[in-house]
Amino acid sequence: MFRGYLPSVFQGYAGVIAATGTATAGIQIPNVPALVGVKIYTAFVTLKPSARSGVHAISNTVDFTIEK
Repeated sequence: MFRGYLPSVFQGYAGVIAATGTATAGIQIPNVPALVGVKIYTAFVTLKPSARSGVHAISNTVDFTIEK
């Protein structure tokens, strides 16, 4: 049903954390009626070169539903 749509949604899906600790991220959702009502689950990872794995923190999952 959604084949071919969702991979393009997550191209360039990235965000930035400001010095104040707030973050913003962007996601491009195509204007496709079939996507309305689809629930998306997301989380973030912060990187730190000095961390053992290079990963500083991993967030809890957040979900949202695509609306028209």
